[in-house]
Amino acid sequence: MSRLDYCNSVLVALPTSAPYVITHHRVQYHQYADDTQLHLAIHADNTPARLSVLAECTTDIVKKT
Repeated sequence: MSRLDYCNSVLVALPTSAPYVITHHRVQYHQYADDTQLHLAIHADNTPARLSVLAECTTDIVKKT
């Protein structure tokens, strides 16, 4: 399989600007009543780069809280 799907949940109180921050990093998300899940497709040849994007996204979200 050449593609891996990776998703991660962020357990923080999200500010109202969170959707903007998430989409700015080109990460997909889904908000539920009690949590928000971030979704990011990762290919085997770009795993470190994509995980870095996810880390930067979550760091930016936490900075906004």
